[in-house]
Order: sequence, then structure tokens, then C-alpha cells
Amino acid sequence: MDQQEFLKNLETEIKIAKLSPYTLRNYFDFNTKLLNHTKKNPEEINTQDVKYFLADKLTDKASSSIILFLAAIKFAYTSILGKDPTIGIKRPKKEKKIPIVLTKQEIINLIKNTEVLKSKLMLQLLYSAGLRVSEIVILKKQDLNFEEGIGWVRLGKGKKDRMFIISKKLSNKLNKFIKKHLDWDFVFSKEKPLTTRNIQKIVQKSTQKAGINKSVHPHTLRHCLHSETKIINKGKILPAKNVEGGVVTSFDFNKMKLTDGEIIGKEKHKSSNLISLWADGYEICCSNNHRFFTLSQEGISEIKAKEIKEGDYIAGIKKINIKPKSTKDEGFWRFVGYALGDACFSRRRRGIIISDKEKKIIDYYAKIIEKTFSKKPKISKHKTINSYQLAIYSLKILSEMEKLGLNKYSNIRRVPNELMNNNQKNICQFIAGLYDAEGNNGEIKFFSASKRLLKDVQMLLLRLGIDSHLSQRERMVKLPSKKIIHHTIFVLNIIHKPDQEQFIKKIPTLKKNLKSLPNYYGEKIPVQKIINKIYNKHVTNRNRWKGSIASQFEKVGIKHIRRYCKNIVPVKKTLGKIIKVFKEFENSPELIFLEKINNSKNLKWLCVRKIKKIPNNEEVFDFTISPTQCLITDGIISHNSFATHLLEDGVDIRLIQKLLGHSTIATTQIYTHVSTSQLKEIISPLDRL
Repeated sequence: MDQQEFLKNLETEIKIAKLSPYTLRNYFDFNTKLLNHTKKNPEEINTQDVKYFLADKLTDKASSSIILFLAAIKFAYTSILGKDPTIGIKRPKKEKKIPIVLTKQEIINLIKNTEVLKSKLMLQLLYSAGLRVSEIVILKKQDLNFEEGIGWVRLGKGKKDRMFIISKKLSNKLNKFIKKHLDWDFVFSKEKPLTTRNIQKIVQKSTQKAGINKSVHPHTLRHCLHSETKIINKGKILPAKNVEGGVVTSFDFNKMKLTDGEIIGKEKHKSSNLISLWADGYEICCSNNHRFFTLSQEGISEIKAKEIKEGDYIAGIKKINIKPKSTKDEGFWRFVGYALGDACFSRRRRGIIISDKEKKIIDYYAKIIEKTFSKKPKISKHKTINSYQLAIYSLKILSEMEKLGLNKYSNIRRVPNELMNNNQKNICQFIAGLYDAEGNNGEIKFFSASKRLLKDVQMLLLRLGIDSHLSQRERMVKLPSKKIIHHTIFVLNIIHKPDQEQFIKKIPTLKKNLKSLPNYYGEKIPVQKIINKIYNKHVTNRNRWKGSIASQFEKVGIKHIRRYCKNIVPVKKTLGKIIKVFKEFENSPELIFLEKINNSKNLKWLCVRKIKKIPNNEEVFDFTISPTQCLITDGIISHNSFATHLLEDGVDIRLIQKLLGHSTIATTQIYTHVSTSQLKEIISPLDRL
């Protein structure tokens, strides 16, 4: 069989298999190149020939090109000659790149800089409906229903029809354009479809005119957390701005445990609608449309930040699990913690100076310095105040501390990144050192002028399974010059008895008489609406209720169950009693859910105490996480915000299905709480520009 006959047979096989014209083009092209490269007849091609071609022609190409080439060769030779010359050739892993995305302002500029009406309408439709370039070129007039505000892609990718939304902004203009060209068979061409290359050129030209320095293609048009929000990414605790891709720590609400999720989308933009939300000592900064998880009558529900009120509860976690990486020894990190809290770093004096009222603490750290750095520090009594001074004159040690970022002003100091992902022994020693410098005798409290430093410590404590509460205090301070100034101080407090006991056990601080305070009743679980739902099913039969159910509650010490149906949030122990009683009379989905919530070992519920607006225009990030649609952010469980915003902005739900990795549209509709009839009501992103 010669080359021409082989390629003719390949075309026939592709058409029988009903593969797309693009598959036909690519498969035909790759097989032609292989035959031309080897100068052999098809029957003579073997595995070694394929390897030589890969080495000679495709080594500098992307993995996707190599995978496509091998698929083209395998299809052709197995279909026509009944052999596979790609056997034994290892396929490279496909790169998982986060797509390039445009900000809303860049979309506006792109459309403004498209002068020809037809080209502008095509770009607006691509963006507003989330269409592929291959779909827009074959779009026909009968596929658009302007009265309903919807359109249909016929036999799109996967040979499936799907619905899309026609933007209200675009509807009239597009309708007028179609009426001017009644003799056209297609929306944007007369007798045959435009080429996809034609639209690619339009996009490239408009991109250049708009001054957008990104690689923009038609597909780009298909595609919020503060930049410092801490996320667990690839086993490391990182700020959102440094998270690029890969695996993040997520939460599986079905199994009620931490799990891994994959970042399949990330978007960055500026936002002036930011809020600072404080929930039981955890603060998160986000856009007002960012979503969290709460408990409703139906179970776990999503809630927008702007809909949250003080007193509402949102989901958080009790402990962060990462794979630690050990660097330096315990003595080194103990000194770093202490120096971060109290030291003055001076290039002029070529050293590090630390002051402390307690001589025993100064002596303790002098020994650590001598052992860790082989350098004997100088200890002296302060001349004017009741304090001792520890001085280490060493440019080498000073430089090492500067590399860790310890020499910043006190109000902007942070925990070194290297320590955030260290092992637990080093973390405990670091926290002990910081507490020796900034901690309190008695009640367990850290004090600092740097909020970000204490938020970092809060994340470290979560790694140890210790809950802590951050708060802000405003006070007036009298300086030595007798001038009175306003000063903001931040406090990180260990409030609950179990966490206090864990802190005392794990953190070897030199501070005295750390207290484990009594009167801890247990963690609260805000399930009143679900309890009320179960209660209402039984209380309708008053005789049965009074005769058996009510008496069972009294036996376990609950005299008035109605209190837990409205205002009083039950603690874990009380909820366990409520579940036990109701289980004697039913085994409903609501009761099973309550039991699952009560038994969760790493889920906690945080009461929102304060919400305030942030006036600045800040950089924020949205992420798409598959398959869990959530991620851990500053100790709080955040919703899969990127996909939610896509839905809000009118992107076709089938595209969201693809982004989230759902196998069926039904799963996506459950997640988004959208019915098929509701899809027509979604506002297009074009209408928001």
C-alpha cells in the first residue's frame, strides 16, 4: 500500500468514526509527516521509526503535541493495518497550565478596540456565551431565540447540543445585524462558515490595539481572596498571590474530612468591594461576593460575604496537615522566635541587641546563641531602666537574620516563610521563643503591633491543632516626650481550656504560671434549624410527644428542647444527647446529617463577630478547585469562588461542568443550585461590563 492509498483510507476511517474536521486535519497531517520523514511505505513503519521522528521533530514541542501525534499514528495503523507502531513508547504527562485570563477592564478595552461591527459582535458573543471559536463559525440564525434570550450550540464538542445565554446588551444589536443579512445561512457568514483562523486574527489585532500584553486567543474569552490570604498549596502554607497551581488542601463535606483538591483555574484582578470578616478570632479579607459555608435547614449551604450578618456561623477547620520540611535545628528557631519579638537589628552597630526585664531569660538565650552560632554574646545591665541587654556582635548572624526578614519594622514583621512549613518540633520552639518575647504570664496571650505576624502564628498553631483568637485593640500611648499618640495593638489569645492545655503541653515557654481556665462547655454547632425541622415532624402529634419523646429528653437532662430550635446553639455534648433521643423514633436524612456533623473531627463553626469594609482598591485572587470546589483560607473553608463568579456572570453551565471536572451536568446543577429553567435567568458577564 502506497502513501496516497494509506492516507485516503485514513480519511475514510476518520469519517466513519465521526471524528471532527480538526481531528481529520491533525491526524492526516501527522501521518503525512511521518511517512515523508521515513521515506517508507506504511507497512514498513515500525516503533523505531516513530521514536526517530519524535526525537528529530518534536522534542521542543509541548507534551500535548507529542500525545496528539502518538494518538494519530496509533489510530491510523490500528484501523488500516491492524498494528500499533507506538507500542512501548511512553506518553509524556500533559502539562497542567492555569489558563491566561483577562480582567473585566481588559475585556472592555478589547471590545472597544474592535472597530468592525461584525467582528465586535463575534467577540461579544464569544465572551458573553462562553462559546468555542469552532462553535461560533457554524452558528445559524435558527439556533438563536431572542425572545427567550437563549441560543443553542448544535453538536458541539462531544457531539452534544448545549444551551447558552444571549446577553441583554448584545441581543438587540445582534438581532438587527441578522435582519440586515436575511440571505445569510450562518449568523456571521453567507454560504459557508468562516474559518477559525479568521476569528483568531480579529482577536490578535484587537489585543494589540488595546495594549494587552498577554497571549490572548478566542478561547481566552471563556475564562476573591486578598493576596495575603494563607492557602495550603503543594504541602506549603503560602499567600494566595504565590499559589500557582497543583494541589491545595480542601475539605470533603461528604466524608467530613480534609482532602486534596486540584487548582484548575486562577484569576487575578483589582477590587474595591473588599471586606474584613472576623469570625471567632479568625480574620479573612475578601470581595463581598466571595462565598463561605454555613448551616441551614437543608444542611451545608453556601453564603456570600455580603449576606453574612454578625452572629452567623461559617465553617472553619481545627487542624492543618502538611508534609513538613525540616531546616536548621530547634535552638536556631527558638532564637529566631525570640529575636523576632524583641530584637533590634543594627547594621551600624554590626549586631543584634535584645532587652528583657528577666535575667534568667537573657541567660537562657545567651546559652542558645553560644551553642547554635558558636558565638558568645555580651550581657549587661541597663543603666537607666530595670532591664538587661543581650548583644550579639556578628555580621554573619545579623545577615542570616536579615535573610529571614527579621529586621523589618515591628508593625510589618512576619513569621519567616521557611518556618511556616517546618516540622512540629521546630515550630513549637519558635512559638516558645516568640512567646518569651511577646507573651503574657498567666492567661495565654501574644501581643504584637503586626497583625500579619500574629495571623502567621495562628496558622502555625492550627498545625498543632490549637485554636487561637485574634483581636484588635485601639489605645492611646504616652511617649517619653509626653506626646500622646493613637496606637493599634493586636492580641492572639488561647481562649478554650482544651487548647490552653495543648499549648501548655507543647510550647516550652519560660513564662510563668500559664493558666488553663475552667468553664469551657464545649464547641458550639449551629444546627438549630435542622433540629427545628426534626422537632416539627414529631410535635404535631402532641400526645406522642408528651407521652414518650419529651420524657426521653428529660431523662438526658434536656427539659426544653425548643430552646435548641431557635436561639441557643447546642454544644457538641448536648447535640449528641439530642441525636440519641431522636434516633429512638426515626432515622431520617436530617438526623444522619446531624450525626455526621457532630462526629466530624476537623470541622468547626466560627461565629462572625465583626464585619467592616476595606476602603482600598486591592489585588484579589479567585481559584477553581476540582473536584471539591473549596479550599482552606486563613483557617476558614472558602467556596470555589472562581466557578461561582463564572456562573453569576452568565457563563454556560456546561463550561462550568468542564472546569469542575464533573462527569454529568446534573452534578454541576446540584452544586450551583440552578435548574434548567433558571439558566435563562442568569445575567451575562457582558451585561456587567
